[in-house]
Amino acid sequence: AQLPAEQTARGVVTASAGNHAQGLALAARELGIKATIVMPRTKT
Repeated sequence: AQLPAEQTARGVVTASAGNHAQGLALAARELGIKATIVMPRTKT
């Protein structure tokens, strides 16, 4: 999926306990997009 420029300028937010967070962090870094990722302190 592609985000419009005005949305990428604001950045993205996600919550994840694993691989999704890592993948989003990598993609955001490569694309120059600010990413806020919320992860739990421990796994259940």
